[in-house]
Amino acid sequence: MNLASTSPLDYYVSYARDAHKANSEAHFDALLGQSGINADANRAAAKNYRAQLEKVEALNKKIKTNKVWRGILIALIVVAWIVAIYFMATNENHVLTVVMPLSAIAVTVGALLIIFLKINKILKHFEEVKAKEQEKADGYLAEANAILAPLRALFKEEDIFRLIEKLLPDLKFEERLSSELLSEMSSKFDFRDAAGERASVTETVSGKYTDNPFFFERYIAETMGSATYTGSIVIHWTTRSRDSKGNVRTQHHTQTLYATVTKPKPFYEMNTLLHYGNQVAPDLSFSRSPSHWENLTEKQFEKKIEDGKDDLLKAESESLKQGKNFTAMANTEFEVAFGALNRSNEQQYRILFTPLAQTDMVKLMRSKEGYGDDFAFFKNGRHNTIRSEHAQGWQMNTSVYSFYSYDIDIFRKNFIFFSENFFKSLFFDLAPLLTIPAYQMDPATSLEGLVDDKTFTHKDYEAVVNRIGREKFAHPDTRSDVILKTEYIATFGNTDKINVKALSYAVIPRVDYISKLGGDGRMHTIPVHWDEYIPLERISTVDVMRVDGLTPEDFRDSSDVLSKLKGSDATGFYHGLVACINHKGSAGIEAFVNSIVTKKENNTLQKEKQNGKSVRRDEQG
Repeated sequence: MNLASTSPLDYYVSYARDAHKANSEAHFDALLGQSGINADANRAAAKNYRAQLEKVEALNKKIKTNKVWRGILIALIVVAWIVAIYFMATNENHVLTVVMPLSAIAVTVGALLIIFLKINKILKHFEEVKAKEQEKADGYLAEANAILAPLRALFKEEDIFRLIEKLLPDLKFEERLSSELLSEMSSKFDFRDAAGERASVTETVSGKYTDNPFFFERYIAETMGSATYTGSIVIHWTTRSRDSKGNVRTQHHTQTLYATVTKPKPFYEMNTLLHYGNQVAPDLSFSRSPSHWENLTEKQFEKKIEDGKDDLLKAESESLKQGKNFTAMANTEFEVAFGALNRSNEQQYRILFTPLAQTDMVKLMRSKEGYGDDFAFFKNGRHNTIRSEHAQGWQMNTSVYSFYSYDIDIFRKNFIFFSENFFKSLFFDLAPLLTIPAYQMDPATSLEGLVDDKTFTHKDYEAVVNRIGREKFAHPDTRSDVILKTEYIATFGNTDKINVKALSYAVIPRVDYISKLGGDGRMHTIPVHWDEYIPLERISTVDVMRVDGLTPEDFRDSSDVLSKLKGSDATGFYHGLVACINHKGSAGIEAFVNSIVTKKENNTLQKEKQNGKSVRRDEQG
């Protein structure tokens, strides 16, 4: 089946979904065969590991039960002495004042004997047995992981992207967000980075569709909002009055007085967007928001469309008053459901949304096969932005550790499940664009982009330093999340030197005193405690180096290499880039990378030697 011959929704449901699953299964099985591992040996080790975990869990329950009994006995001692002291202090019966302390002593002695002579010994025994059983479990887990190591090493971050390209041949992914593509988006496709200075990119996926550039970005953004703080006090007063008989009555009154203050407070949110550039309809801008049409029954949908006709008439009337040319399309279902009534150019809007595009868009928004109408669509000239609700939870990291398991069968299941969901999320972010026939055509003009002087984009700089950990860059007084911004300095050999600015806040407790009239007729001062957020900034120097041929796994188990570097925990790896907080200059990161490369080469040689010995043994056999 060809995407050009059917709607995006039908292509996914009737063909692409099952085809991608089959391709994922075949890919895993091919790597499994290539790895030469003993799958049955892994299954046995994994089974033994789970059996050991059950033993450990059974021992944990016994330990917990005995700790509960120990706690009960300690509580019994405390209660016994509380009762004894109470009787001694309040009772004049000399017998009880003697008997109760003696009883407390007896309870204490008996409980302590049980605790020290029995329960503690039982706990010590179970803890020792548990440690041995846990050691066995760790051994089986290490064995299972060691068996899978050759298979795990074969997975590459680009594997899933290559599988997707099989189904969408017009889609080509990049290894990382290139300077050329980002320059092209800015210079030729009206892209303006709206995230701002208080936002930091954590992940990117980029490429071209029919030679038009696109990229996904996930970033953490800070917005300054406000928080309301509440304080309260309780006041008391009395009033006197006479009843009908002349008697004076005293009444006691209680009232809680509340006061609030509103103060600035930063808020942080992750955001995932798809940016797409296309030269078609260059003067058109519009926006629309998700309405979740997929949740409506046929009757509810029809009623919504009928009610929406009034909005179309109002929009046409307002357009005439303002001297604009808004004219509703004949397809009322599309007009109401898509809802882009703020479009700036009617002619170009119709170039995009042909009758076929209108039909396919409504079908996409009403279907539950994907995610339905969960997407916002913004077009600003040649720049298109999709923000879907499902993409906010999309697992964008395609390294093997996103789906790895010590058990070969779970590993396979995880990979296929991850691959299916990765494809589904990406496809249905692209789907609104794929419904537009004009966007499926090749670019009408040459798209040779401008290349920045620096090696990489600021977005991938931000992504790789975020992998180091935002807390590593934060000011010591930080009590908020941290936004990392990068600035290119220079390139020395294979290494880029950048500054990383960490933006955060200290929190200072404050108190405002608010006066309020109480029911007693007096003014009262109410303390309201609130937090003042003081901006902080800290700048660090980071080296970034491109490393070809290495994978996230090569950096995952590199503690022995890291230990040789000052600031050994301050490294990150993303999209083939390695970053290191600069403690020793460029030589530090180069030594780090060279050590990992050497380690990988030695491991490869060792495996080759082992394989050679195995072959010779087979030949001798």
